[in-house]
Amino acid sequence: MLKAAEQTYTPANQDFAGKPAPLPPCINHELARRLVCEELENELLNLAAQLNAANHRFLTLLARFDAHEGWHGDGIKTFAHYLNWKMGRGHVMAREKIRVARALAGLPLIDAAFARGAISYSMVRAMTRVATSANETFLMQIAETATAAHMEMLVRK
Repeated sequence: MLKAAEQTYTPANQDFAGKPAPLPPCINHELARRLVCEELENELLNLAAQLNAANHRFLTLLARFDAHEGWHGDGIKTFAHYLNWKMGRGHVMAREKIRVARALAGLPLIDAAFARGAISYSMVRAMTRVATSANETFLMQIAETATAAHMEMLVRK
């Protein structure tokens, strides 16, 4: 373990209480704080995009598994029941994941943006409730600037 004097200051450095490590006295604290926050924000945004892409991959695999009827078996009533049993998904969440996974196959623009990590599952879930080949481009235009909450409101109308 490095002693405090030997530590290099990075956003990941934290003291034992989980607080940021102290800044060296010669650094402008406000500038350092902004730089740290910018670095953390970039890392968070990159990770969010990776999680979005991973969520897309999960749904793609769900759709394929469903198409091959891999979930059928003794005592398994539905695909949602299988997801609840095997993956610990609640029935409502499982049904929603299945619905979205099936919908993505017919929505190439939404599917591609989700695969790139450009839009979140929350956004995709909202859009797939109303998306058709006729309005998919329009929904994607809205998604460029809207929040997921805004998209949820729009699709409810």
